Amino acid sequence: MRKILPALALIVLAAPAYQSAFAQQNTSRQLVPGQYYPGLTSNMPAMRAISRRAADGSVAPSRTTAAWTAVASMSLARSQHAATATGGKLYVWGGYIGDLNSAPALNSSLEIYNPTTNSWSAGANNPSAVRGHASAVGTDELVYSFSGVDINGFTSSCYRYNPTTNVWAPLAAIPVAVWLAGAATGADGRIYVFGGYDAGGNLSYTGTQIYTPATNTWSTGAPMPVGRHGHVAVKDASGTMHIIGGTQSSNAGATAITSHVAYNPTTNTWTTLAPLPVGVNQAGATLGADGNIYVVGGKDNYFNNNPTFFNTVYVYNPTANTWSTGTSLPILLSETKTVTLGTDLYTLAGANGVQQTVAYRSPVVGNFTWTGNISTSWTLGSNWSGGVVPTAADDVTITTGLTRYPVVTGTTPTARTITIKNGGQLTISNGGSLTVTGDFVNNGTFTAVDNASVVLTGATTQTVGGTTITQFRNLTVGGAGATLGGQVEIQRLLTLTGNLNTNSQRFLILSNNVGTAMVYNNGGIVTGATVVQRYIDVASNSGFGYRHFSPAVGGATLNNLAIFPVLPGAQNPGPMQINATYNSAAAPGAVTPFPTVFAYDQTRVGTVAGSSSFDQGWASPAAANQSLTLSRGLTINQPAGNFFELTGPTLITGAVAVGGLTRSTEADAGWQLIGNPYPSPIDWNRVSRTNVDAAAYVYRSTGQYDGGYTAYVNGVGTNILPMGQAFFVRVSTAGASGSVAFANASRETTFSDPTYARPAQTETRPLLQLTLQRAGATGAANQDDFYVYEENGATPGFDSQYDALKVQLNGGDQPTLYQSVGTEGLAIQGLPAGATPRSLALGVHVAVAGTYTFAPAQLLNFAATEPVWLEDKLSGQWHDLRQGAYTVPLGAGLSTTRFVLHLHQATVLAGGKAAAWTGELQLYPNPAASKAPVTVVASGVTGQAELVLVNSVGQRVWQQTATAAGRELRASVPTTGLAAGIYTLQVRSAAGVLTRKLVVQ
Repeated sequence: MRKILPALALIVLAAPAYQSAFAQQNTSRQLVPGQYYPGLTSNMPAMRAISRRAADGSVAPSRTTAAWTAVASMSLARSQHAATATGGKLYVWGGYIGDLNSAPALNSSLEIYNPTTNSWSAGANNPSAVRGHASAVGTDELVYSFSGVDINGFTSSCYRYNPTTNVWAPLAAIPVAVWLAGAATGADGRIYVFGGYDAGGNLSYTGTQIYTPATNTWSTGAPMPVGRHGHVAVKDASGTMHIIGGTQSSNAGATAITSHVAYNPTTNTWTTLAPLPVGVNQAGATLGADGNIYVVGGKDNYFNNNPTFFNTVYVYNPTANTWSTGTSLPILLSETKTVTLGTDLYTLAGANGVQQTVAYRSPVVGNFTWTGNISTSWTLGSNWSGGVVPTAADDVTITTGLTRYPVVTGTTPTARTITIKNGGQLTISNGGSLTVTGDFVNNGTFTAVDNASVVLTGATTQTVGGTTITQFRNLTVGGAGATLGGQVEIQRLLTLTGNLNTNSQRFLILSNNVGTAMVYNNGGIVTGATVVQRYIDVASNSGFGYRHFSPAVGGATLNNLAIFPVLPGAQNPGPMQINATYNSAAAPGAVTPFPTVFAYDQTRVGTVAGSSSFDQGWASPAAANQSLTLSRGLTINQPAGNFFELTGPTLITGAVAVGGLTRSTEADAGWQLIGNPYPSPIDWNRVSRTNVDAAAYVYRSTGQYDGGYTAYVNGVGTNILPMGQAFFVRVSTAGASGSVAFANASRETTFSDPTYARPAQTETRPLLQLTLQRAGATGAANQDDFYVYEENGATPGFDSQYDALKVQLNGGDQPTLYQSVGTEGLAIQGLPAGATPRSLALGVHVAVAGTYTFAPAQLLNFAATEPVWLEDKLSGQWHDLRQGAYTVPLGAGLSTTRFVLHLHQATVLAGGKAAAWTGELQLYPNPAASKAPVTVVASGVTGQAELVLVNSVGQRVWQQTATAAGRELRASVPTTGLAAGIYTLQVRSAAGVLTRKLVVQ
């Protein structure tokens, strides 16, 4: 009757069965494998427990395993069992309890270890209580058990276990029953069973028996050159199967052998390799995550549970064909099994005089080499020399000469030190992330795609870079910091939790047609020189033009600023020309060489040669070794498709204050060209100001000497200012001292590459963006925008917190659109909230006569039933912008009275659409001298008319009323005291408005 042990095991008292099975035999050999035959037990040597090593002491130590740590013990002691690892768990079944003198008590129990919970559970019992059986995990992730010895002696029964269903199923019987054979699974899915002690009494069976799971059939392969049993069989990362140790004898004494042979399942051939340092029988063995083979414990003799026992660990390197020693087990242990789970080795149960329940774990400090045997997937273990995927404790080497190289596609890959050899390649795809706890050494080719990331998380300073340029898209430096070991470039986002020491290596923050990189100082800084680039976009002007630039490094001079082409076909950059003669010249425009680099000084307005105007503030730097002042801007005339490159000893972070901003009494005074001081975009909403208007003004070039300003204020326009961007602000009142305070809180911390078309926010206020555009033309050079919105606190006049000025009329062929408010022109007008009817006189300037459209690019949050009228006083047309764009022919010149925008006006005012009217306005002489009056002749005008002369920014400089005689009006315009420049004369009458450009020399 069988005795059932608690929860797990079927234990079979096997001695009577063995005695019965062999009772008829008369032989001097032992009748039960591993046992002495009766009468010889008294001659057994005393048990010795020693740690064994090579006799000559020549085996080098290995540092590839850490100390062994005990994990939860098994429920049943056993040895000569089977063990495998699959699906993240360990499976142990079969074995016996006993020794060479006692009848072995067999068991069929299956125990399952979960490393996550460090606990064992029971699985379905093996259909046969068996010991010395071979085992393997198939490519189907099922568990296979072959032959061995059961209660009746040698058994040819084989079984397959499904971990998912917890069910064993019988397989085709093995042709030759064997005890203590070894098994390994080939890449083709076939399972190879090598040697063993066969049922015919052959202690050194050489057969290779091959099981094919797909057909449930057996075949044979080339026999082993050296037969044996008690050996180990391990497949390495290349697919070669290693047969190591064992014994060929049943005699007393140390009979274990050192033989090591290898089988190539593809060619069905054998080779002889470096032998074990000492003979070992019935050891545990496995392929480590580092690609080495580990032979663990064992003994020196044939007999069951008989000393000498070993706790040694021998480590075989398949690449070098050499052996070394690893960290020994805590106890002597033979008849054991060792398996690999992840990057850990597990040695499970065994015997050292008594059977054990122990389980030990040792992490492998891996040295992984990429093989690419199967694919480019980093996360596929068979692509690595160790057969498993590297972890944060493993060193990775990527060599040259391979067909497939690794591609990181997810966010879980990790490694310790990564070394890309010369000719090797590593790619991180878009969205992929690689975490590195050691150094990142690139001597080959590293490619990061789009939003690819490398994250450094080491406990000590990490080295980044190598002999070739390493360009990261996203790089995160951990708290321990990093130092450069070669040239490194950032194309997207650098996050500094710890410090990055450039270590005299070239370090670049890139800006090009791909995008502009940025830095997030999250507790760390860059120490050492940095090169910061700023790309000149081709969007609004692909040729030469003025670019407003601000440095993001401290300690640099103009000599450190260079410009290089990046786009194929881009115009070559021009000289970075300075000429201080410009600053005091009577005719600055005639200075040669003409400067291409300017700073801005508002104190020059009204005090230097020329008419008092905004443009008087431009001045050329005096010397090329002049220091570049943080948060102060320059304008530089260079072509698009190139990039500025500035090298400086300090990459800016922390507080940056700009003080001493002044405003003199001139009408165009008070403008200050400041700049973003950081290597990242800033949010103008998060910048502090004192006595400075809330608006920021960014110049957009549309031609070599042409362009205009786009404004942002109070949520209207674009609040994100790019790295390297200079922009204008204005001191609020004459005589005041203004200041601007930048801080890290002003900076963006997630990647953004802002453009000027980017909306600032989701709008909830009533807002109209009215766009004036030349028909048939597109792009910034052919349009302009005026914004009007409503908010409590704003007034119909100019409000420094709500409104933005029109800095000057746009240059070139770009039209200009703004609101005339007294002497000011507004690009953005904030009005009080509410339904009060309002009429806004629009200033319109076009340089090129033609057809233009007024289009509502945004019309938000006004009452849906309420029209938004655009009145054309010349034609008498009232157009509801809710119905779409208004198209009209315009002559060249400036008009400040023809067009009126009406808000909250439910019906058309009296008069409706006027009859068609054609008038003509002539001025002579034109151009005019600065003191000679100009004669005005306006035809088609009746009754009284108003004459208004406005300057280039729409400000009235003279006005007068006059009466027409018949249908013609004649008058004169005084020019005494007028500064040289371009003016526009308007003749306003009941019939309409006539305009003509007047040039005063």
